[in-house]
Amino acid sequence: MTARLRHLGPVVVAALLSAGCASTITVDLASPSVTPETGPTRPVATSIPDEPRPTATPTLDPQPGAAGVGDPYFPDLGNGGYDVARYVVALTWDPTTREVTATTHVEATATQDLSSFNLDLHGLVVDEVAVDGVTASYRRDLDEMTITPATPLATGTRFVTTIDYHGQPRAVPMGGVPIGGWFDDGDTVYVAGEPSGAQTWFPVNNHPSDRAFLRVELTVPDGLTAVANGRFVGTEPAADNHTTWVYETTDTLAPYLITLAIGDFVEVDGGDVDGVQIRSWFERSVAGEAARFAAIADGVRVFGRLFGPYPFEAYGVLVVDASLGGALETQTLSIFGTDFLDRGADITDVVVHELAHQWFGDDIALAQWDDIWLNEGFATYSEYLYREQVEPLFDIDTAMADLAALDPAVVALPVPGDPGPDQLFAAAVYLRGALTLHALRRTIGDNAFFTTLRHYVETFGSANVVTSDFTGIAEEISGQRLDDFFEAWLHEESLPPLPGS
Repeated sequence: MTARLRHLGPVVVAALLSAGCASTITVDLASPSVTPETGPTRPVATSIPDEPRPTATPTLDPQPGAAGVGDPYFPDLGNGGYDVARYVVALTWDPTTREVTATTHVEATATQDLSSFNLDLHGLVVDEVAVDGVTASYRRDLDEMTITPATPLATGTRFVTTIDYHGQPRAVPMGGVPIGGWFDDGDTVYVAGEPSGAQTWFPVNNHPSDRAFLRVELTVPDGLTAVANGRFVGTEPAADNHTTWVYETTDTLAPYLITLAIGDFVEVDGGDVDGVQIRSWFERSVAGEAARFAAIADGVRVFGRLFGPYPFEAYGVLVVDASLGGALETQTLSIFGTDFLDRGADITDVVVHELAHQWFGDDIALAQWDDIWLNEGFATYSEYLYREQVEPLFDIDTAMADLAALDPAVVALPVPGDPGPDQLFAAAVYLRGALTLHALRRTIGDNAFFTTLRHYVETFGSANVVTSDFTGIAEEISGQRLDDFFEAWLHEESLPPLPGS
């Protein structure tokens, strides 16, 4: 899903209006100039490696880590030579200057002998860098920060990089996709960062293939609320009438799925659903819209039965009074703008779409961006699966046939298996991706299809995937060769007919 074009609601909703005799599977629902920040700061707790780092010896062959992971669409995103275990971000927000003063600790392991390594950081001013407490040199080249530790790092070394920085975070477009992370409307700040926005507010290995744990400590003036992913640890008083809000994840997440918001927010407790704590935050001006997200509870139950148990520690929505152009499935706390609320229409589709992403996109994450259909096609088809379960007269076959009959320029192209970086979030990635899954269901049958989905989640939860990981499971479960099927549906320009139509 895209942070700026997250959901194609009007097109999908139109296709969903068809109803009739349902053919269903029934599931039992039992870099600008800035000045230094002068507000309060506080230390961050971080887990320093227990064992000492090996001293470099002549047997080492230290080389610079790569300044990108070589993603087919965004080769400069991310970095090589190390694997991040956890980010600990302590950030102080000054609403007067609209600046941050922050310290990020990056806990990582070297995957090669490193003479230097890179982090991604956009615009902000770096004040100091240290590796394992020893000052390190660094240089900046646009969004690349190259760090040279005082002593080379041997393969397998656990190390902690500490970066002190400040400035005004700025959103930035990436590869023609008009999205960029940190947004500031003058009252509220929030992060919606797919695919590259994490680097707008903290130094990061900015690619979904390097998932990590996260702890965020947000210090804000009293009277403001700070929100972030994961488990709410609590608040602590800070100096000069400030409060620190602490959040921590118990699961790893891709950088673009990290969010935060600072402003006037109201917490809405949705209770416990099948063991999942539902806790949402609404900007006070739109808190009256909370009831429109009621589908979350049924969605957790429905998808839990279809795909497997909800994968994380909590779920909720973060609703900001701003136009995002969509919504984003930020892990455990999907972020929504008021775009959909302003339309006055039923928002069930987009609510369950972002919820489904917690399985497909968040728990199962991309290894490379050209496989984006594994996120968007699955979440879009989940909208239909949800309605199939909760609406007795909903005919999913008719709805999908109506979708396939839409203008080919919308539903068929670009091909979802390789849409290109400039069309990463084109309508066809969502719609033809969903049609691919329905065609697979019609080809291998309901039992094999839903067994495939559950086995896919069981096998690749907490992992990164490519398309062949899913197609391999579909072939294994169905006992069918599906190469030609997936080639036609994901890569050929003409849209194949739905099986049985």
